Amino acid sequence: MPNSKYLSREQETKFIISITQLLLIKNRPINNGPTDDEK
Repeated sequence: MPNSKYLSREQETKFIISITQLLLIKNRPINNGPTDDEK
């Protein structure tokens, strides 16, 4: 029987990527001027 409790590797990867993108967007400074990389 397939174990439906666990996400497939592909689903797990997509989930992690989406969460990572959300965190990056949330942590991105808004209207704080250029970052160190942009100077």
